[in-house]
Amino acid sequence: VMVGANGDNLLLRAGSNERMRIDSAGRVLIGTNSTDDYDGFNSSLQVTGGNGDTSSVTISRFSNNGSGANLVLAKSRTGTIGNNAVLQAGDTIASIQFHGNDGSGFHDAAQIRANVASGVGNDDMPADLIFLLNSGTTGVSERMRITSAGKVGIGTSSPINLNSYAGLTLADSNGGIISFLDSGVERGRTGLVGETT
Repeated sequence: VMVGANGDNLLLRAGSNERMRIDSAGRVLIGTNSTDDYDGFNSSLQVTGGNGDTSSVTISRFSNNGSGANLVLAKSRTGTIGNNAVLQAGDTIASIQFHGNDGSGFHDAAQIRANVASGVGNDDMPADLIFLLNSGTTGVSERMRITSAGKVGIGTSSPINLNSYAGLTLADSNGGIISFLDSGVERGRTGLVGETT
């Protein structure tokens, strides 16, 4: 194992093969010696590879209890690292983005996003979980939302609140249909088509 430098880059080698580098901007690169801009993100940690092993990250927990491993994505509304500042309704806490390459670069294909809902208070952080998809354009659009109240909206960001009942809202200019499938074969459907009353 060798540790060396190449200009302002810190390199870690196993034999003659580079395994990791910290570049001049402080980015950690594993499996590559140059950064890539993924649709506007030149991330601080980049893992790159040509197969499942070299292009994946594993987080494992071994403990004799019911707890599992964690991946924590956090947000504070302050410009100072380590300080606390309350988030506001509509703020994005975090998002998981799926990028695909169109032959000239990487672009946003889908996202799962957590947005703050109203009602933030001491020890309270209500949030909606939002699913966004690219339908063949230059960006993603919201397709489904699970609200902090547990309501599900497909085609709408404001599912109908049915008091204490579980709610699913389908919204489209042509109506909404729920189709029931059995082994890929439609066995029934319910919904409203072309009506507003």
